[in-house]
Amino acid sequence: MKKPKGKVILSILVIFCIILGGAWWVKDTFFNDPMTTHVDPETGKTIKAFNVLLLGSDARPGEKVGRTDTIIVAQVSEDRIAMLSIPRDTRVQIPGHGYQKINAAAVYEGPELTAELVSDLIGQPIDKYMLVRWEGFMEIIDTVGGVNVHVAKNFSAYALDGDKQKIHFQEGIQHLNGREALAFVRYRSEAQGDIFRVGQQLELMKALAEQCKQPSTLLKLPLIVPDLYKNVETNMKMKELVALAKAGMNFKDSSVITQTLPGYFLNIDGISYWGVDPEQARQVAYDLFFNGLTTSKVVQATPE
Repeated sequence: MKKPKGKVILSILVIFCIILGGAWWVKDTFFNDPMTTHVDPETGKTIKAFNVLLLGSDARPGEKVGRTDTIIVAQVSEDRIAMLSIPRDTRVQIPGHGYQKINAAAVYEGPELTAELVSDLIGQPIDKYMLVRWEGFMEIIDTVGGVNVHVAKNFSAYALDGDKQKIHFQEGIQHLNGREALAFVRYRSEAQGDIFRVGQQLELMKALAEQCKQPSTLLKLPLIVPDLYKNVETNMKMKELVALAKAGMNFKDSSVITQTLPGYFLNIDGISYWGVDPEQARQVAYDLFFNGLTTSKVVQATPE
């Protein structure tokens, strides 16, 4: 696996609270940087934004890297945060390995390859990534004091493989701790499988964004950074993170928009995939990131 240039192990909570909590960048660091200028290919319109790929890995302690069950492109601009979730079963061609599920890319060449494949799929630049392992995910939620999520239906699920007791969820608003939140985002509905799980993940991310806006959460950052180094890796430079941390103390309310990449259920040789039309994928990403538009028609008919 390639070693990421400038990769550092960083605070999970700082990263997520800054990005999801609506931190508006220090002007002379990010919004005046031409590298953050995105150009609308149709109108020539430009927006100042920062794209980062958020990955959740199933790697266990002692494992170098695992499959990425959570794949979300987060774009932070001057007036909103837009999140596009890529179903882990999305069928793509992985160089040297043929057509596989996109969540396998990190196993072969790490988060960098996943970022390249996602960027090519949606037609948007993705230079930065952050990969969080499950233990780090639970620690994030517990450190911010838990999150309030909307549970769409009653269900029971395990947080981690090997758990002996399921966690029970009731329809409606429910407060979740770290372990409960992990079970929430990992649960696959019998009917919609990974697509239901993607919806759960986006619901949790929005809830985390709301919690991260709270002053009580931001005040905890200096105290907990040393304890959170071990479960996240990123190719963001330290100076970028310092700038984000400073900006995070002066954030404004933001609009959080979420979208699941539309597609269709596909079965090839007994393996279930999420099929995606390349042109539609790019159009959906364009509409979301440039215009803040979403589509409710996520599950489509499988082509004959």
